[in-house]
Amino acid sequence: MTSYRTAAFLAAAILLPAACTQPDPAAKDIAACTAMLTGDADIEADLSEYGSSVEGYCDCYAATLADKGETTQATVRKVVSTIVGLREDRGLGLEEAAGLIEEEVEGRTEEKTVDISMAEFEIAGEFVDGVRRDLRDNEGQCSVVAGEAG
Repeated sequence: MTSYRTAAFLAAAILLPAACTQPDPAAKDIAACTAMLTGDADIEADLSEYGSSVEGYCDCYAATLADKGETTQATVRKVVSTIVGLREDRGLGLEEAAGLIEEEVEGRTEEKTVDISMAEFEIAGEFVDGVRRDLRDNEGQCSVVAGEAG
């Protein structure tokens, strides 16, 4: 009887952590990035010119974000989540959603629908543009991912 309880306890102890694990942050970042960019023909065309795609950009985005400090990660995730929400809720393109946020954080509109500061918006914008420049400057290859492979 005791051995059955012990075996059941051990099985539960082994299976419980697997059931409680959090989703991979990179997978969540890739999903958010994909939601932010997919369907934006201008972005897709630009990435294609660099020899990349939304998938390639988002892989690089996630790898580069993982290389940043926690504060930068949280800021970029917050802004990207807001952009994705605006795109989904209002049926906007990427530029339109970013433009609405920019207008609001610069105080050019009375609307207060986002909780983002100008500094957060700029940090996220610099990060997103930096990933794009990385792909452009490296013929569609992500320097962070290439650095991991070498």
